[in-house]
Amino acid sequence: MIPSAVAHEVTRALHDFLATGFGPSNPALATVLDDFLAQPENLVKGPYLSIALPPKLAPGGEPFPEVPLGFTPYRHQRIAHQRLDSAAPHGGRSTIVATGTGSGKTECFLWPILDHCRRHAGEEGVKAILVYPMNALAFDQARRIANVIHGTPALRGKVSAGLYVGERERVPHTTMGPEHLVTDRETLRERPPHILLTNYKMLDFLMIRPPDARLWRHNQPGTLRYLVVDELHTFDGPQGTDLACVIRRLKDRLQVPRQAGTLAEGPLPFRRCGGADAHSLPLSADPAVAQQEAIGPLNAPETEAEAPAEGQEPSAGPTPLPAADHCRSATPACATVAPLRDARRRWGPSRLE
Repeated sequence: MIPSAVAHEVTRALHDFLATGFGPSNPALATVLDDFLAQPENLVKGPYLSIALPPKLAPGGEPFPEVPLGFTPYRHQRIAHQRLDSAAPHGGRSTIVATGTGSGKTECFLWPILDHCRRHAGEEGVKAILVYPMNALAFDQARRIANVIHGTPALRGKVSAGLYVGERERVPHTTMGPEHLVTDRETLRERPPHILLTNYKMLDFLMIRPPDARLWRHNQPGTLRYLVVDELHTFDGPQGTDLACVIRRLKDRLQVPRQAGTLAEGPLPFRRCGGADAHSLPLSADPAVAQQEAIGPLNAPETEAEAPAEGQEPSAGPTPLPAADHCRSATPACATVAPLRDARRRWGPSRLE
């Protein structure tokens, strides 16, 4: 496909459609449309060429030697690894990852989670929950996680992961394999996985249905260390309200403690990332949250900018979902974090079950 040729064909088709479909009945206006279409700039402008630069690489060795990444991470991946690494001196911080499509957002949060579960493999309980807006995304990520765990000797047979969604397989899997996670519900209840993949409505059910109570029986305060919300920008309106309420109930149900020393209360300093304005939201110190969605590349040096005045809130306002260094571009896909705070709880069946 040649872009210039396609642009010419689209322009020509639009010209013919207007010229043949809108013939004025008034003789005085018979030539007005033809005169208008005779000037090419009146109809279309361009075509314009857009060049997306790749993210910057960040050499420095494997971030998690026991769980090798296998390639040199991008700069935004390296930053995310440092923020989310629970073993780092200043790690385990709430984070939003906002980079371009295909830039490796999953690697930003998955490897810190896998390394944390490896170090705490002998401790029972759900240590990470990955929430997806659609079951199709959950199934796709399940295959990827299964492949990584099976292909890493330090994880295989030690770290477990399970998929719990509304859709049921004909033959649920009771053990992990190179292409699948544990999907048998009774097995998940009997032996809770270290990593749980689900959707927000099923997560709500897991906290209120008596048969699923066994899933959380090993969770002590502080056991749940990571909560990942994938495609956060899609949780707008009632879905965003539901997600906010579920997260509040999850923290209360599992008695997630406030972790002093990880995040300060109130607004955090403004920063500039990749040429796009960025801000931090007022946060409470909860388990690290990583979220992925395409907004813009984090490939420019960070520079500290002026912090908001005392008593002044950032434009996005507070949100019940922990987030930090929220990067925005001309298309603020993650701006839907804000509606999570001002809406009513809506109950009822969900299409995600």
